[in-house]
Amino acid sequence: MRFAALVGDRQRPRLELTAPAGGDLAELMHTIHGIDVEEATGRCSASAPTTRMLEALAGAGIVVDAFEFPEPLASLQHPLVVHLGDGTVRVFQRLAARTDIAYELGDDAAFDADAGAFTAPASAVADWPEHLLPDSLRGRSTANSEQPYVSAPVVGLIEDPQTVADAVQNLAGSSGTDGHQREINILTDAVGDVPDWFGMTPYPYQRIGALCVAAGRRLVADVPGLGKSVQAILASILLGARRWIIVCPPVAQTNWATEIQRCHVPEHLENAPILQIRPGRKVPELPVTGIVIVTDSLLAAPTRRPLLEDLKTRDADVLIYDEGHRAKNWHSRRAKTMRELAATVTDRMVLTGTPVMSNPADLPSLLAITGQLQPIFGSRTAFMSRYTRTYEIPVGRQTIEKIVPYKKLLPELGRILPEQVWVRRTKDQVLPDLPEKQYSTMIVDVPTTEYRTATRDVQTKISAYLRERTRELDEPPSEKEVRAWCADQMGCVSMLRRAAGRWARL
Repeated sequence: MRFAALVGDRQRPRLELTAPAGGDLAELMHTIHGIDVEEATGRCSASAPTTRMLEALAGAGIVVDAFEFPEPLASLQHPLVVHLGDGTVRVFQRLAARTDIAYELGDDAAFDADAGAFTAPASAVADWPEHLLPDSLRGRSTANSEQPYVSAPVVGLIEDPQTVADAVQNLAGSSGTDGHQREINILTDAVGDVPDWFGMTPYPYQRIGALCVAAGRRLVADVPGLGKSVQAILASILLGARRWIIVCPPVAQTNWATEIQRCHVPEHLENAPILQIRPGRKVPELPVTGIVIVTDSLLAAPTRRPLLEDLKTRDADVLIYDEGHRAKNWHSRRAKTMRELAATVTDRMVLTGTPVMSNPADLPSLLAITGQLQPIFGSRTAFMSRYTRTYEIPVGRQTIEKIVPYKKLLPELGRILPEQVWVRRTKDQVLPDLPEKQYSTMIVDVPTTEYRTATRDVQTKISAYLRERTRELDEPPSEKEVRAWCADQMGCVSMLRRAAGRWARL
């Protein structure tokens, strides 16, 4: 067995080995990028070894000896961040590839060959996992599963609002009506207010959200659980819509129909029907006036192109796309279908609790659906050129493109979104408006065929137990015994959880 020694220090590890001249090992060393070979002595060294290099050596039967090194080999696969204390950091790549670190740090990072490290502002690592950061930077990460990638600053209020745009800017992030009566008056004069016949009393923040949407903010980005559907229904009424298209995930169709009925919409549209279009069923004639509820997965199916064409020719007044982040990938069939449909509708809105999932590149598709991309940002090309960068990352003999945020301009995007694009409130903001904790029932649709397929493994396991135990006892087991067996079957619970996730993603 041959060994390569890991030497140096934890900031700049090096690799050293000897390959006698003229042998197969020496020839191999010449083929591995990053290894320098002294022809006279056969001494080989790598000043910046990477995990890919170690994999190549392992394939040749060479084991890395790291027993004397001050840090485990596994931890060296991650970069080392040193806080310099002046708002900057130094990032040593260690066994990570330099191109990968450059990609993670963004354009503000510069590589110092003498130091063997990148120098970058501390903000460049703000969204890195905390275990990669020194103690002085931990707790400052902006990454949060309930917050958008772009951390929006507080928008300055316009002291003397005069126009609808002024009023919307002041209200789009507001949780309540206190101190905003002037703005509310401006919007209600322009778009109307909650009608007397509306079947429920919306919370103040829901009323504000609907007013802002009707006035032009077509991306409803409240965090999950704040009732975006009620705001969308009320906004559609304020817009005077008579022909509605609601696109949602499969599990939400019945709940949307229930919410619309609860708000008394059909009877105030001349008893307009609510048509739910489901897979495997013949599509009835689309109503002239009324609400069509369809799933995005069905619309995107190539075999259902005639349905999409029928909806496009309907000249709908409003399109509500629930869970719009499902169309975040610009090039996906679902996103293309939704943009195509949206282009034929007078007013359209997107509802999502996660408007920017991991990257600004997720936004253009949503904004194209709402109709805000071109007026605010010009085009997808202009948006991507300004707020993202594309890096080529070598993978084996090929390269792949990775799109990363241009961190220097994220504050600008974070200002534009609340000022011009979305309505967004958090649970903490609206807590004073909410009553004591309540429990409600949400009706979800479970496709029976997919459900039976997803739960088949659990059913097979239960059937096998009952069959074998009945054979042993010469009679079926008692209820007490079956309950005892069930209590010990945590594996079945895990299988059911996987099954639930399987059909919920459809």
